[in-house]
Amino acid sequence: MMARLLLTALLGASCPLEPEQGPSAGGSSDRATVARVVDGDTVWLEGGEKVRLIGIDAPEVEHPGQPGECFGDRGTEALRRMVLDRRVRVETDVALRDPFDRLLAYLWVGNRMVNETLVEHGFAIARRYPPNLRHAARLEAAQRRARAAGRGLWGTC
Repeated sequence: MMARLLLTALLGASCPLEPEQGPSAGGSSDRATVARVVDGDTVWLEGGEKVRLIGIDAPEVEHPGQPGECFGDRGTEALRRMVLDRRVRVETDVALRDPFDRLLAYLWVGNRMVNETLVEHGFAIARRYPPNLRHAARLEAAQRRARAAGRGLWGTC
């Protein structure tokens, strides 16, 4: 309950998160609609909240003056297909914000963790960002499967 109050206070009225019914897997869990996909590991929610997906690192997309990394565009497109204009469950962990003031979260569509799906299909790599380690072992297992199968960036880059 305290985590939900803290999350609500941090997000304020500008982000229309709706409380998730029933117990969450830990941390705080709310629902929101994804309004925009920035790249393979960052989205904007309706209401203006920028979210960085916890536990993964997707290849960078092209920026002015900087070339994109291998599989960056494909990872971004995969995330877009999974979440754009969809209601997602937003699950936080221990640390709520990164140094860029982005909300740190695991996103869920139904019973599928988006972060894990990206890693499992080779659109991102698993990366530990302490103290947010709740699903680290799960993400690392997905990466082992993707790497062994040569999926996505593991077969191309």
